[in-house]
Amino acid sequence: MYTRLGLLYVRMDEADSAQSAFEKSLQLKPEFAVALTGLGRIELEIRNRPNEALPYFESAAKLDTTDARTQDLLMATYIKLAHTGRTARNAADRATILFPDLAAPYLLRAKIHENDNSHDAAIYYYKKYLERQPEDQDAALDFALVLYASQRYRDLKEITSRMNDKRALPLLAQALIWHRDHEGALAAFQHYIATLSKEEQALYNDISLVGTQQEIGAYRLAALSDNREQLDRFLDRFWLQKDPFKTSGGVMRRAEHYRRIWHARNLYGKKWPWDKRGDVYIRWGEPDFRSKSSELNARVPLDIQLIQEGMAHQLYGNEGLDATYVGPVFPVKTQGMGSFSGSSSGDLGFSSYKPVTAGSNWSSVPWEVWIYKNLGNGIEITFTDEFLSGNFDYAPMPALTDEDFRKYDNEDHSYMQVIQRLNEYAPASLVQSVAATDPEHYSMDALEPLDFYFDTLTFRGQDGLTDLQINVALPIDNLAMASDPDTTVVVERRTALVYPRALDYQKTKMALSIPVNDGNRDRGLHAISRVDHSAPPGEYELAIEAARENSNKVGAYQLPQLKLPDYAQTEHLLISDLQLASRIVEAA
Repeated sequence: MYTRLGLLYVRMDEADSAQSAFEKSLQLKPEFAVALTGLGRIELEIRNRPNEALPYFESAAKLDTTDARTQDLLMATYIKLAHTGRTARNAADRATILFPDLAAPYLLRAKIHENDNSHDAAIYYYKKYLERQPEDQDAALDFALVLYASQRYRDLKEITSRMNDKRALPLLAQALIWHRDHEGALAAFQHYIATLSKEEQALYNDISLVGTQQEIGAYRLAALSDNREQLDRFLDRFWLQKDPFKTSGGVMRRAEHYRRIWHARNLYGKKWPWDKRGDVYIRWGEPDFRSKSSELNARVPLDIQLIQEGMAHQLYGNEGLDATYVGPVFPVKTQGMGSFSGSSSGDLGFSSYKPVTAGSNWSSVPWEVWIYKNLGNGIEITFTDEFLSGNFDYAPMPALTDEDFRKYDNEDHSYMQVIQRLNEYAPASLVQSVAATDPEHYSMDALEPLDFYFDTLTFRGQDGLTDLQINVALPIDNLAMASDPDTTVVVERRTALVYPRALDYQKTKMALSIPVNDGNRDRGLHAISRVDHSAPPGEYELAIEAARENSNKVGAYQLPQLKLPDYAQTEHLLISDLQLASRIVEAA
């Protein structure tokens, strides 16, 4: 009777009365699992105190292993408390065996594996959970974030395209970027941005981190205007000029910029709008090498090692060449292991600031180091969290002691030389220096070149326009891969005809299906296609791109100056290019 009364009070959100009823029930029957579960529900559902609820659910689950409701509440409490330790793991394992159709244990196991950075296992359990709870948008979003971190873009597209949560739109956009659907990605981002506050919308449009001083000034003037069309035209032109291929009319580079903004907003720091890592990421994208104090990266490619060694030699002399760097070469604050003597990698650096090497990691602050091999001669940027706040700033200049300067004096280095070299490599000044000449960067290192041929022909068009015919020849042997069976390869062919001063453009996009088989391989054959444009006479820029679907094979060419003659003028005789015909018929 007391238990039923307690459950009634829980339904009415009367915590004190419910608690009194369940406690009376336990006085009569001390190991009554239903009453213990009821006390847990009071703490979890009414008082919102999951820590107090947990012992009740754990006790009830041990007393009655047949009650699915108690197991479900226990799993939900572990999830709410972000418990991923052994007790939670064992409870989740038991629950999935006892109640294989219960959803919550799979979600808990997914979060446990996510916490362990076991992304494949986390993905497996998220799928199991969502099979049982397909309407849970929060879990679907967590699943999508794991897919994004794992770069599982096909699965990411599948899950996010079925979600109706606006938070999924940026993740869908990033999957579409990977699929080279730049227009779809930009549309998804723009739909998402439209749901944000005006203050946050401005972050996505702001070009202050990626433009030259002249471009930034022009942007700010356009942004101050009440004419929204003027700002839109400016941004369209700006991103077209920044687009390395130009075949998407600037859409590719703009979508990538939105991706970087979203990434910075969500992953870099707790301050508005992001910490210094966000600034660098928006400018230059994903670094070629990254290592963290929380996750050392000991796999240092040779080209990165060369950059590290050059910097180490400048900062520490010949002794710096003997160390293996798994973290910053630039010295970061340490636990005070004494000054260096040059005898080992552990002695490199200064009294209280040292680099992080394979043999010596005495750093006393969290740090991250990023290396970009294609900026300048290769640059290292070190970030530190000096106040343990979760926000990273550029690593500060070391505070040198008299002992540090005496050591350098003994090695024939002057005070000014030491300060000059530290200033040169200090992250804040280094970023400022590189950004002055390279405010933004779009890496194409992951792409494999796809060579092809093209030719342009011009003819007299209608209404004073000039017709442009582009003939494209794609070598079958360049398209084919060694692993290809007899198959049909899909190639996305894009063209863009950019008007003078990038004020406008025409673009085309077509998927070409090209057979690849033993009959046409290794024979020097080409797949021929044609693109037509029509524009007023004048000088244009032409961009052509071909990309094999589901691969990194991409080829792109640009003609910076393409003249379309004025065949309609009557002052002198002009002869167009020759047009080859496969068939001639009588005019109607």
